[in-house]
Amino acid sequence: MSALMLMATSCADDQTSDLKAGAESTVTITAQLPGDMGTRAFADGTKATELHYAVYEKGTTTRLAVCKKADGTKGQLEGTATMTGLQTTISLQLTTGKEYDFVFWADAPGDNVYSFNSENQTVTVNYANAENNTDNLDAFFGQKNALKVSGNISISQELRRPFAQINIGTDDFDAAAAAGYTVSESTIGVATYKTLNLLSEEVSDPVTATFVKKPIPTEDSKFSINSKDYKYLSMSYVLVPKDKETVDIAFDYTLTNRTFTNVPVQRNYRTNIYGSLLTNTADFNVVIAPGFNDPDNNYEVLNAKGVSQLKDLLASGADLSKKDVIVDLNGETMDSNIALNAHSVAIENGTVDASQLSVKAEEGVTLRNVKLAGSFPKASSNARVIVETAGDVVVDGLDYTGATDGYNPIEINLRNVVSKNVTVKNCKFAKFTNNAMTVFGMAEGGVLNIENCTFDLAKTSEAVRISNKTNTKFTVNVKDCSYTYPSDAAGQWVGFFLFEDYTSATEEEANAAMQFKDLTVNVDNVTFDGAKVTELNLFSGARNQFACMCYDKLPSLVVTDATHFPTFNFK
Repeated sequence: MSALMLMATSCADDQTSDLKAGAESTVTITAQLPGDMGTRAFADGTKATELHYAVYEKGTTTRLAVCKKADGTKGQLEGTATMTGLQTTISLQLTTGKEYDFVFWADAPGDNVYSFNSENQTVTVNYANAENNTDNLDAFFGQKNALKVSGNISISQELRRPFAQINIGTDDFDAAAAAGYTVSESTIGVATYKTLNLLSEEVSDPVTATFVKKPIPTEDSKFSINSKDYKYLSMSYVLVPKDKETVDIAFDYTLTNRTFTNVPVQRNYRTNIYGSLLTNTADFNVVIAPGFNDPDNNYEVLNAKGVSQLKDLLASGADLSKKDVIVDLNGETMDSNIALNAHSVAIENGTVDASQLSVKAEEGVTLRNVKLAGSFPKASSNARVIVETAGDVVVDGLDYTGATDGYNPIEINLRNVVSKNVTVKNCKFAKFTNNAMTVFGMAEGGVLNIENCTFDLAKTSEAVRISNKTNTKFTVNVKDCSYTYPSDAAGQWVGFFLFEDYTSATEEEANAAMQFKDLTVNVDNVTFDGAKVTELNLFSGARNQFACMCYDKLPSLVVTDATHFPTFNFK
């Protein structure tokens, strides 16, 4: 995405070399937008004509009264300037020998969406007023850290957009209109953030935002991919973190709605979702482009709807490593193994009968409303569902109660990767003999969420096995879950949780590593046989023992030292 530039012509003024510390020097900043921004339907930068800025003592939030307002008023804690012809100039009187921090924010004047707060160096977004399909929400930010004033100087400072621009376009608008369907307005709903710290560049206050539905962009508004034009159906500016992430986008347009799953978004990049969206609702593509013109990080979304299309995709042998694969089973039953290796994978709305579901992805895996049915014994494989990804994992609505047998219903990240965020929710497990769900490791600082799940356990099985193959520190949150055991269940392997060290090479190594000691487990409204769980009951061997632990290299396997266990918090 093009940048708003704060530029100047020289690094220092030769006439100031004899200035002493404590004297005042002039710092001159020329704010300028690149001229090539004016050629695009959106994001030409011309709406962001009001520049806000503030100056601070280095490393503090103490504002200095050295700024000017656009009307020329001096000595202000917060400054403004009006950009004319894509540029403006700021002159500040600062003390020679000192160091300063600066923050900058440029947006459309008079907007009621963004609030610049120079006291805490943030901008907040009011999504209740954020309209879809308007370029008035285009904005830029930047900072200069620890600038040392050694005399009269001019600095260059680049400002960039904190947003991903999400565009949705179609090449069949006229064909759909000829068939009697015309799109006139649109909006999107998307997970985003409310607050941007201008100095650290971090975002905070996550929120699911729905933009105000507005008429689609004008008749001639379009974007081009590979020399082909696509008419805008929607355009939105979405606040995102510095690093790329994936989001689900709920697209609501005239009398119709649909969801694009696992769409990659990235700060200061444009994400184009395009295809024949009005006459062929199954096919679309996604491209992330930086600079609004240089293609990069291009990922095509491949849709398979129904079992027939899925089998065709699997049989094609296509390289999916740069593709985001979305499989909608459309309520149908898949009766053979599913093995997908792609950039990201989402599978939803169907049944996998007497077969294995194996998914490997770089960016993330989502499983929604998938039922497992039929027989899949341990002799076939330890795991019925296998997930391998360094991205986020979401398992929502997995139903194993229709299966007739099995060993481990789902295993996550057995091999060489770990995830930062794993969520398993609204799932049902029964008719298996070992661990309902197994997570073999998490990234440092990761979070494993288990929510609203039921576990009908076998005599010697557990609801959740956790291993820590990379010996990291992470948090486990389990909330609104229930579990039960057969009436004759008892012994050392009873427990909602099993913590198992399977990677230490020796008994001594395992006892030294204590892989689970630094984990935190938060337990909120978990019930056993209908009664709320409020304690661990370690080493009791009773049906209501909540956790057990084993080190594979211990002669006895079972750990009986409570200091090796995580910190548990019950509520």
